[in-house]
Amino acid sequence: NANHAVVVDASASGLTVTDAGVCMGPADTTLRPCTKGYFCSPVSALVAQLSPATLHTVPRLCSEGFHCPEGSTTEQLCPDAFFQDEAGQSECKLCPAGRHCHQDGGVTAIHLCPTGHYCPEGQVPQLCPDGTYGNRTGLSEESQCEMCPPKMYCSGGFVQGFCEPGFLCRYGCSSASQSVSLYQNCISCPQNFYCPGATSVPEPCPNASYAVTQGPGAVSDTECGVCIAGQLCLGGAQPIPCLLGYYCPILVINGRNESRALPCAQGQY
Repeated sequence: NANHAVVVDASASGLTVTDAGVCMGPADTTLRPCTKGYFCSPVSALVAQLSPATLHTVPRLCSEGFHCPEGSTTEQLCPDAFFQDEAGQSECKLCPAGRHCHQDGGVTAIHLCPTGHYCPEGQVPQLCPDGTYGNRTGLSEESQCEMCPPKMYCSGGFVQGFCEPGFLCRYGCSSASQSVSLYQNCISCPQNFYCPGATSVPEPCPNASYAVTQGPGAVSDTECGVCIAGQLCLGGAQPIPCLLGYYCPILVINGRNESRALPCAQGQY
């Protein structure tokens, strides 16, 4: 029709659409972008606005699971951490807390947040921090990650195994051989104790008041030494030579061997 500008929907009319997708007459040459929530074929992303009363367009309604901003030529999948459960939308919704929204085979899949992770609203899954683990699906906050249990270490969102010999793992440990921690909960086995492995409570050296180790990290009682007469061993500390003017016997007090420094008698040294 020479008097009207139209966009022809070939599927509806059986007519052949021109390369431009628009039959344009002298009455109106105004084009506008494809409407929000719709998409138009690549040859007709701009559709004719007819005047005065009739509007013929080729936009197609954006499907559920997709979004179509203004001027869209195709349906667009929602990016990870977003979803859309309604048709005809120009934007995606934030993925709900505790859910994992992601592209999967050309569609948006929505699952519970995977084990070992937590999923805040509108975010991709986050690993539980080292020293903690996620023991179930659907976590939405970091605070829902569990503290790593005693004797174990946790990293990558999961319990990885038992701590190694020579190390003390009380709770919240992130390594099998962690020697330093803020709250002294994951450290080398303390001096004058030994840790045979998978240890949350260190074993004292026999007769701890005088049996000592040469340093931290002992793995068995064979590394415990014994204070001998002539040495002073107090509070489990390393032996030192007996003080001048004193002698240092090993006394049995209440069934325990005790190291004591006693003053030499008058006239003796």
